[in-house]
Parts: sequence; structure tokens; C-alpha cells
Amino acid sequence: MSPSHSDQLASAVHRAVLGGLLAILGLLAFGSTFHALGSGKYALGLVSLGILVGCVFWVLSLLEDGLKER
Repeated sequence: MSPSHSDQLASAVHRAVLGGLLAILGLLAFGSTFHALGSGKYALGLVSLGILVGCVFWVLSLLEDGLKER
């Protein structure tokens, strides 16, 4: 059974909202990473870097799912 138009729209909106939130979180992690590493707080810098990398991969996964749906 193929998904209806409203299901596809809801899925696209879900991906857009989640992608936007992940982009904001990624930007915060990006700034936090360099601030923490520059001030010698290496543990916080590594955690922030991990969050940043996770956000990038999650956004790429959302984009891939969106392209598959088309």
C-alpha cells in the first residue's frame, strides 16, 4: 500500500522541523567545541564534537530519506 499525499506531507514536515532543530543544535555544538577546546576544557570539547558529528550524520540521514521518498 502506498502512502497517501497527506502522509508524505507530514513526513516531509517532520523531516524539515527535525532537520532545523538539529541544525540549531549542531551550530551550538560547533561554537561550544571551539570555545571549550580553546580554553582547555577538553572533555567538554570532545562531548560537543561528538554531538556535532551526530547532528551532521542525522541531518544527512534525513536528507537521504527525503530523496528516497521522491
